[in-house]
Amino acid sequence: MMSRLTQTMKNGDSKYIITLFGKKAEFKDLVGRMILKEDPLHHPVNTFVKTTDDISLGANKTFKVVCTGDIFEEHCLHPDQQIIDCMALSHPGPHLFILAIHAEHNEEGTVVDQIDKLRGHFGERFTSNLVVLLPSIEVFQALSHLGKQSNIQFATANEYLSSTCEQWCSDREPFLYEFTNYSGDVVKRRMRSFNKQSSLNDNYRRNEPPPYHDTRIGNSASVAPDNIFNIILLGQTGTGKSASGNTILAAGNSKSSKKSFKSEANSVPVTKQCEVIKAKKLHGVQVMVVDTPDFFNELTDNPQRHIEECKSYFVSGRYAVLLVIQVGRFTDGERGILEKLEKKLDCKIRDQTTVLLTHAEDLEGCPKAFIDSDVHLKRTVDMCGNRFHLFKNKSKEPQQVKELIEKIPFFAQINRDDPKGESKNKRAPECCLC
Repeated sequence: MMSRLTQTMKNGDSKYIITLFGKKAEFKDLVGRMILKEDPLHHPVNTFVKTTDDISLGANKTFKVVCTGDIFEEHCLHPDQQIIDCMALSHPGPHLFILAIHAEHNEEGTVVDQIDKLRGHFGERFTSNLVVLLPSIEVFQALSHLGKQSNIQFATANEYLSSTCEQWCSDREPFLYEFTNYSGDVVKRRMRSFNKQSSLNDNYRRNEPPPYHDTRIGNSASVAPDNIFNIILLGQTGTGKSASGNTILAAGNSKSSKKSFKSEANSVPVTKQCEVIKAKKLHGVQVMVVDTPDFFNELTDNPQRHIEECKSYFVSGRYAVLLVIQVGRFTDGERGILEKLEKKLDCKIRDQTTVLLTHAEDLEGCPKAFIDSDVHLKRTVDMCGNRFHLFKNKSKEPQQVKELIEKIPFFAQINRDDPKGESKNKRAPECCLC
């Protein structure tokens, strides 16, 4: 007998929802395309639409596919936020969970660990709606015993995947989230936030599309992490990003951490990937300093991968960008650099950006006069709300870091709202810099 859900599907009133997990982004993308019957030869551009930094959506007449980020890596700072977003986008629950196992991660222990982690998020029942998708018949033969032991369906990705997924979905009742580990109210509020954003995007499409769209995971204040603030250093090779990060860390971590970013004078990129080091708390907020590679340098390997990682630190309202430019070295490549970065990052970052001028010991005269002397540099500073700061990178004086922190809009607002460092009649941990 055909279930009510299946009958609804046959009438075309709904879509099967599939939530896609996995460690390898490229393989998840391929699996999603196969489910949606997208031929890469005829659809060379990824038609999955970014909904957050970590989650993309794709759909056709039959399926809605929620493609998640990698929640399994230790460097994933906000796995719970990803799960909340995933639940909101697939509410009230998907018909099918697919764990896509790439050939690089097909060790038995790795597969078991991923299943266990998902079970921890969604509960024991989720395995009834789980399919572990393997890249080849050889891997399937090596791991199929795990499926038999755990009563979980194991299968391989092939050209029939779309029709097979339709059959898998029709054979199962949809999974309903229990909200034992996550608040149902939070998930529903997040869902409303996505729906509102979708309506805004529809309005944009009916008129003129916006130059950038910022749909970061922190759009909903009710679910944004309240104990992390990221300071992200952006700029070209040789401007002093890593040295500036170390200056900030030295002011905040003099007694706790000796970690630092690799920094040296070099014409080739020293920073090869995004690196994150924890600093002390400011006004009770944990600060993470993020050093980034030069996205525009031709020697930077796979810049798009680093851009996507960088974007994961843009939690709405809880990040600041330091656009690092060396005094006396504003190059042709740095003309329009703010607009170039916003285009690369697909995010309007100027409201959170402060221009950080390094090697200030080389500056002669008034800083404002120096900025005004170059029309392109002046334009960049103006677009950042006229926020700029100077660093003497060889100086160990923490006062220059204190003054920088006071210019960051987030902390400036805290100082205005709570100048004595008190919140709700309870004194916050003392700021080591301010």
